Amino acid sequence: MSQKVLLVEKERFLLNDSRKYRITGVISEKTSIECFLDGETIPISVKNKTTLSLTERAIDEQFSGGVWVEVTLTLPENLGSHKHLELYAISGKDRRLWYRAKVQELLKKQGKPQFFLDEEKVLRGQNVLVISGWAVARTPVQIYLCDENKQPLDVKIKKSTRLDVVELYSECQVEKDCGFSMHVEYPSGKKLYLVIKDQEGCKSVYKIGTSQGEIFMGKASTYGKKAAAYYRTHGIPHWRKILYKRSMKFSREKVSMVPGLRKTK
Repeated sequence: MSQKVLLVEKERFLLNDSRKYRITGVISEKTSIECFLDGETIPISVKNKTTLSLTERAIDEQFSGGVWVEVTLTLPENLGSHKHLELYAISGKDRRLWYRAKVQELLKKQGKPQFFLDEEKVLRGQNVLVISGWAVARTPVQIYLCDENKQPLDVKIKKSTRLDVVELYSECQVEKDCGFSMHVEYPSGKKLYLVIKDQEGCKSVYKIGTSQGEIFMGKASTYGKKAAAYYRTHGIPHWRKILYKRSMKFSREKVSMVPGLRKTK
C-alpha cells in the first residue's frame, strides 16, 4: 500500500447526533479501516464518497489510485474517560495509522457550533483585520467578536449564502446564509476572540492573535498540525523541505514587519 494514498481531508461531529463522528479522506484500493478507542475496537461504517467538492477534486488530482471514503463511528457516552482515538488502514499484513486524535480535543468540539475561516489576515498598512468564513449549528447561530478582556466589540458582520456548506451538512437543515465576513479596525490588544453561539446556548470560541508573539504562536501551531498530516501522507523527508521553506518565508515576513529594521539582500 503506498503512503501517497493515505490522507484525512476533514473530520467533524454530525450536527444531528453529537455522538456520531465522521472522518473523510483517501485510502488505497482494497484497503479496510479499523477503529480503536484506547486499544478497544469500535464499530464503524465505511462509505465510498463519489461526489466530491471543489477542494476534494483538487486534492484528488494529487492522489491517483486512491479511494475517497467517509468513515462514521459512534462514540460512547463516557467518552471523557478515554484518551485516544485511532484509525488504521489495513491492507494484508500492512497496517498504517490513518487518523489519530486525543479525546480531550474531541470533547472541545463535541456538540458545539462548527465553523471554518476562509480568510484571516491583517492589512497592516490600513490597520484593519479581515475575517471571513462560515459557521453552522443545529439552530441559527449568533456571531460576534470580543476584545482580549472578552468584552463584545461593535463590529458589523456581513452574512452571505453558502450553498456549498449547506450541501456538506446533509444530515440536517442548516441556514443557507451561513457565510460571514467582517473588517475590524486594528485592535490595541494582543488578541481577539471570535464567538459563535447557537440558540441552545452552545458556543465555539476561536482566538485570533494580533500581536507579533500571538501571530507567531498561531502559525507555529498551524504548521505543526500540517506537519503531522503531511507526514502520514508523504513521509518525513518531504515535510522537512516544506517546513524549511515555510520557516524561511515566515522569517522574512517577521523581519519586514519590525519597525526600523530593513530586510538585507
